[in-house]
Amino acid sequence: MMEKKTTVVLNPQGVIKNITLSVGILEGLQNLLVHYLAQCKDHDEIVETYKKINKLSTDEKVVFEGIQSHIYILVALVQNLRLLALEQGVAKEVEVEDAVHMKAKEAAQMFLERDPAKLQELNKKLRELHDVTSNLNH
Repeated sequence: MMEKKTTVVLNPQGVIKNITLSVGILEGLQNLLVHYLAQCKDHDEIVETYKKINKLSTDEKVVFEGIQSHIYILVALVQNLRLLALEQGVAKEVEVEDAVHMKAKEAAQMFLERDPAKLQELNKKLRELHDVTSNLNH
């Protein structure tokens, strides 16, 4: 007798409830988002996507196409999981010094500019940021 083959069909209006995920999954998704953005060749595409994401809080109709929809899905997942992590006490908001905040802004700007000449400097800033933020948990 032949085994039946099956597939999963998703209900587009469905909501998945009561999931259990390790915080490591959230960290991995954040890393995946940063990696995906770093691989994205078109800087304007990223900027445009974030503008559209910001418009979602208004009643304006927003359509994500191609890469934009991938970025949006990752951003939405990360944001939703962060909120849940905060609500459930497995994450906390910590105050960061102005200097750290400025370093993060500079790194983000350098990241968006994608100047190959500044890659070493960007990597140094990202390492510094990682060192500072990983110490916040202790």
